[in-house]
Amino acid sequence: MMKLSETKANLNLDSFTIGHFFEELSFDDSFYLKKFFRGLSIYVHGKAVAYIANRPGDKSFREKNYQIDIWNGCLIPTEREHHTELLKLIKGTVIHPVIQKWLYLPHKSEHFEESIFKIVDLIKKQSELVGIVTTIKLKKKGSVKKSKKKIKKRST
Repeated sequence: MMKLSETKANLNLDSFTIGHFFEELSFDDSFYLKKFFRGLSIYVHGKAVAYIANRPGDKSFREKNYQIDIWNGCLIPTEREHHTELLKLIKGTVIHPVIQKWLYLPHKSEHFEESIFKIVDLIKKQSELVGIVTTIKLKKKGSVKKSKKKIKKRST
């Protein structure tokens, strides 16, 4: 896994307004960052645990307009079965209007700071409420990407 210090210069928490809230997670050996659609995905213990974005004023997606900034805050990857509990536990969160299987804490929320600390705490405790298991592809220097095609053996 790539540690924070080994990431590319443009791929770090400091380049995002709310990135510093996740800094303490970077000391975990399983911590990994991945640039994703102009935001930053955060992985710990093999799970996507947060997606952060800095796009204030961005209220539209695929020609649909929304009442809130939809890509300016913290998206919380979670299973739908956990939505009700997390919505009660973390003030200011809403179901993300575009990615409705995830929750969203807008940066403009009056409860932002208090709630982001709760999210990080849940991640540190490896709570089943936060995070989804994903199959991230790690690029290693000098490695060859294996083909997923099955090779048929020739019969002799």
